[in-house]
Amino acid sequence: MDIPTYIVTGINLKTNRKNTRTIKALDESYATKKMEADGFIEPFEIELAPPAPASARQIDYAVNLGIPIPINATKDEMQRRISAAVDNDVDFSNFNPPSGNGWGAWSVAIHKSPEQVRRQERAKSSQYIPLELSAENQTALFTPSDSSREPYLTTLECCHCLDFYRTAKPCKHMYRLVIELGAILNELKEKYNVESQPSIEKSSVVEKATVKGCFLFVVLILYVFSFIFPPLFVISLPCIVVLVILLIKDRNKHKG
Repeated sequence: MDIPTYIVTGINLKTNRKNTRTIKALDESYATKKMEADGFIEPFEIELAPPAPASARQIDYAVNLGIPIPINATKDEMQRRISAAVDNDVDFSNFNPPSGNGWGAWSVAIHKSPEQVRRQERAKSSQYIPLELSAENQTALFTPSDSSREPYLTTLECCHCLDFYRTAKPCKHMYRLVIELGAILNELKEKYNVESQPSIEKSSVVEKATVKGCFLFVVLILYVFSFIFPPLFVISLPCIVVLVILLIKDRNKHKG
């Protein structure tokens, strides 16, 4: 997966004319923010550019290096793999990360190994705050260790950093993405609980009132029929006492 490339057209404040730029960003909102930061204003016209496919020369070179070729390999992805193999001595012979199931593709045992625990701890550092974060797409961009490289695109399944290429296991950027998405989910959960609490209380009050109403109806029926059949008075009397106690408790509760 590559960083999406957008072709964005906006009005240049300096010339008051339309100009078009090619911008890499996680989504359209970040693309427009970058245009605004460069001195452009609305209306914006945004189009997602298709990724450039890997060249025949890249594929041939990758095959000679023993680098696996992804399905529908892109030019950027093959360049990253070739650079990792040549410049950083990354061995791709065992590079076989799971894919297709998001974070659930990783076994629980992987996260418990000492080296993965260290990555999780490092991910909590402010050094790994994402440059961009898309909760909808569950992706993020992180600052690369080498400033000359483009930001690392990170998903729940893979990352563009060298650590991921070396180990084929979740890196600190991926753990940080999980932390960020978890924080977002917790915020939504807290918001949902706060908003739903009144309706839950209201439902509980209605249920209690319904039970008390039914109980009162039964007591009244017993009391009325006790005049016709006196033995029923013995049954209705304790019920009346219980009902009076409940009413007194409710009254005291509302006063408090």
